[in-house]
Amino acid sequence: MTSGEEMNQPSPGPDSVPKMPLDLRIRRTKDSLLLMYGESLMELSESAAFIVREFEGRSSLADIARRLVDAYGIPFDEALEDVTSVAESLQSHAMVDYA
Repeated sequence: MTSGEEMNQPSPGPDSVPKMPLDLRIRRTKDSLLLMYGESLMELSESAAFIVREFEGRSSLADIARRLVDAYGIPFDEALEDVTSVAESLQSHAMVDYA
């Protein structure tokens, strides 16, 4: 996929079901969490790592947001915004697909 094609993909919505590529990995280093896919590397916060681990191809972004609410005690609207933001960021790097 070219950069232009990635930019033309629609933004994910609450009903989008994200799925991570099988060879994507999350690694903990001394100071951070890293998401690695091919030659791409992205540093993750703890909550972003939680979100990424939920991108298994069965749950919608809204479902994942509800799990984030349960895990972190934040309002649903904030959780959905966070989940959508992570999905959009990964999409811009071709690190997520949608089932």
